[in-house]
Amino acid sequence: MLAVLSDAIVLFQTRGSPGCRRDVESARRWILSDDRAWPFSFVNVCDTLGIAFEPLRRALTRTLHELPREHRTAARRRLLAGIRDEPLARTG
Repeated sequence: MLAVLSDAIVLFQTRGSPGCRRDVESARRWILSDDRAWPFSFVNVCDTLGIAFEPLRRALTRTLHELPREHRTAARRRLLAGIRDEPLARTG
């Protein structure tokens, strides 16, 4: 589930190349969806991993509009390396 979430975040933040726009759009729809019926929905994946989905979603949409591309790339490298700047809010 962590791999699914990580891949979606990377796609969402990088916007992808013209050849993978469908994947980028799919990741965007997945992150913005409130679906709870599907076990691998964004909300259910976050709940299973102990991550509060709404703050994560807000942070993703905020950083997409605020950060220049080179900062998103650095954030992607940190995410893939398992380094976080701030701890994510946990549900529980």
